[in-house]
Amino acid sequence: MSTFEITIEPFKDYCKYASQDIVLCGISFNFLDDEKHCFHSECSNKCLLEILSAIDDYFNGKIGRNTELYYDVPYVVGEAIYYPFSFKINVKEKQWIFRYGNRTNSSNFEFVFEMGEREIRSMRSQIESEYSKIDWQSLGKAELYIFDLPSKSFEWCYSAKVFNNLLSELCVGKKIKSIFVSATNYSGPLKVSENFVNYYIGSEIFIQLEGVLLNILIFASGLFKWRVFDNREASIIGPRFDFIQDGDKEFCNIKDVYNAFKLDYQNSKIKEVAIQDTDYWPWSARGFDESQLTDPIELPEEIFFKLENGNTLSFAGWDDDFAIKIKR
Repeated sequence: MSTFEITIEPFKDYCKYASQDIVLCGISFNFLDDEKHCFHSECSNKCLLEILSAIDDYFNGKIGRNTELYYDVPYVVGEAIYYPFSFKINVKEKQWIFRYGNRTNSSNFEFVFEMGEREIRSMRSQIESEYSKIDWQSLGKAELYIFDLPSKSFEWCYSAKVFNNLLSELCVGKKIKSIFVSATNYSGPLKVSENFVNYYIGSEIFIQLEGVLLNILIFASGLFKWRVFDNREASIIGPRFDFIQDGDKEFCNIKDVYNAFKLDYQNSKIKEVAIQDTDYWPWSARGFDESQLTDPIELPEEIFFKLENGNTLSFAGWDDDFAIKIKR
């Protein structure tokens, strides 16, 4: 019986860019001692194959001196961090030392485990078996949509009251069919909790209603732009199950994002629109004309759609980001 168990699992809701040459996953090392030490880490197909290759090289005599193995994740934004686990190979002692700790290149590890030949071969067998269970060709693909729209400029919202009246006239009595955010935001939200998702700055939101498509661009608190299309002039193309090619032009339906939304909004009519106003905007966006502000200033901060099913869906601008929320 092995003294540890390794499991490799795909990330739920993981979206991969086509330009990335690795596929991310999760790995767990569960050491079966009295204290049951279990460690989890992000990983990738490339990392797993490198571990298998290093084990083969070790047993084939191709590693002739003591070696330390670290594995890093090249993130989309260009930064790199090390996985919290690493290995030290002691050739003379014929052992591998598994080490877990967030500080790399340090002797102050949270946990170390010495492996002899039996444990090293067990590690190889387990990784190979777990690796074969995953569909690496499909992992990271998402349902992507694109919008075929006529040329139409966004309009800045300088008055929450005026915006409230316009949205009320447009939306009340219509069912919400779908809500879309950019694939860039969908793939990497800032924060997710129950009935709440926090996204990055300046992303378009498409709200598909009966007969119309509402397009809102939220930069931050007070900085809202919008435009609207009817069904005769706007087309939604998709879904296409694929890796992300252009995260700002491809969109994802948020209905299942990270299993966040427990309260329903789909196919419920909008009963009322309300907009919370603010006199605060954190920075000046290009094209934002401060001479158009009302006196007193009443910029939009959060849009509330009160639904017939009793839930309230809202879209809020914050300092540098925005949030989508559902409340009962």
